[in-house]
Amino acid sequence: MYVCKDDETPMDVVEDHDCCALLEMHAAIVNFHKLNPGALVAAAVAHYAALSEHSDTPMRRQGTLLPACLLAPTFDWAPGEARVAVSLWARSVLVAQLAATDQAFADLPDDCAGDVLEFFESTMNRKDFLHFATHHSSQKAKAWVLDIVTAEVLVSIT
Repeated sequence: MYVCKDDETPMDVVEDHDCCALLEMHAAIVNFHKLNPGALVAAAVAHYAALSEHSDTPMRRQGTLLPACLLAPTFDWAPGEARVAVSLWARSVLVAQLAATDQAFADLPDDCAGDVLEFFESTMNRKDFLHFATHHSSQKAKAWVLDIVTAEVLVSIT
């Protein structure tokens, strides 16, 4: 059970049962992502795939899709470690997307391209990087990733 300040539970604070149930569900989601920060990345990958209209996503197989309202680019509800993990993933995806559209990057020898990716601190393995660089992604999915990176930058400078 979720406990508020002063050891109160949502049931102590809220009289409406439906509202209390919603608070409990949200607390369970937050606690799950606190214990499993990488799960938010898996949810982001699934959402990215859904935005790109791919039907076979890892999160659908695991049955732990998050509601769309929790996939807003700021992820302000999520625990810090989970936000950091999803931000690193989004930056890596953005770098892969930019690399795929830049002819100068495509012309680099593999070792030099690896140095460039290392400079951008991509946390993605080569297989995933190539997938995001070469796999068709919708403009909506690309815009969502850019929004995540933009939100991260805005938060870091405030």
